[in-house]
Amino acid sequence: NLLENVAELKKKISILNSSVSSYTSKNKKIINDFLKTVGMNYFVDVVDNKVILFYIDSKIIVDVNSHLSWGEKNSFALALFLFDCLHSKPDLIILDDPVSSFDSNKKYAIIHYLFKKDALANKTVLLFTHDLEPIIDMLKVKEHKFVSCTYVQNINGKLNEKFVSKSDIDSIINVSKRNYCNNDIN
Repeated sequence: NLLENVAELKKKISILNSSVSSYTSKNKKIINDFLKTVGMNYFVDVVDNKVILFYIDSKIIVDVNSHLSWGEKNSFALALFLFDCLHSKPDLIILDDPVSSFDSNKKYAIIHYLFKKDALANKTVLLFTHDLEPIIDMLKVKEHKFVSCTYVQNINGKLNEKFVSKSDIDSIINVSKRNYCNNDIN
């Protein structure tokens, strides 16, 4: 059955590749701004209707599959995902732990970029994470007024949603001082 549909599949893949090239060409500034913000030394361009990744400040083509580290591939995938969201304008965007594998500076840069004016701001976004750092950045550092943070607590199989406010977040130094001075804690 697949062999009977190869021509149709090739046609659809060609149409998809053409649209990706077209949209990338129109939006390469957004994609390249994101790559620059998150510290990637690459930029995208469209050459002969193909999306190509180059080293910054050169025209040396980068083979994405063999050259980029896992983190760089993840950053690049986030850039393409952001571009797709800007293009398709979905009603709901779900991010499943998009930054936990990055260092602190890159996490902050990515979260800041994703939620700035032209990216995912004013959109409904569910960001699932086990990493507290992006939550601290959004609530405490950048103080995004539009962000609502919650966590799910499981007590004997009953799930409860608990809100996290700016006042719930404190430095490890302050928490340690309070615990150290509390004689009721073993």
